[in-house]
Amino acid sequence: MANQLRTVKQAKVAGKRVIVRVDWNVTIGKALQIVDDTRIARTLPTIKWLLAQKAAQVILVSHLGKAEEKRSLKQIGEYASGLVGSEIVLFDQLTRVPEERVVMLENVRWFQGEIANSDDFAKELATMGEVYVNEAFGESHRLVASIIGIPKYLPSYAGLWLADEVATIIGVREKPER
Repeated sequence: MANQLRTVKQAKVAGKRVIVRVDWNVTIGKALQIVDDTRIARTLPTIKWLLAQKAAQVILVSHLGKAEEKRSLKQIGEYASGLVGSEIVLFDQLTRVPEERVVMLENVRWFQGEIANSDDFAKELATMGEVYVNEAFGESHRLVASIIGIPKYLPSYAGLWLADEVATIIGVREKPER
């Protein structure tokens, strides 16, 4: 394949702040429980790899629901903290990123520039990190600042899950089972 996908394993992340776009838009049941954590679980290898490689900070970015629903990622962050093995600190101001090792921006769809794919908003998001990792395969078709804007300003890589999904699609296309 002429255009090889650059994966996170090719990134130099030691001592760097890494923005990871995840798709933690999971279903919350009537009893306010997470119905299916697959989208969270599939991103764990990338997050844990970044921590093992001594990334200074992992900054998670996701959305939950539609912008007008104003749904918070607080419960999902608390749940994911147990899976990651490190507290995930939620924040909602781009200019005030907490210093903890793993942090998560509150629902990115709350920010006006996300859906509008504002270049100014993408630049502002990019200032939080030094490396960008896309681990949101299911959202990669969206023309939003956190998916297509940030890579204009930071070295960008595919996460392990995203790379696996792309490899599966290429494999099916190049060698279909008939």
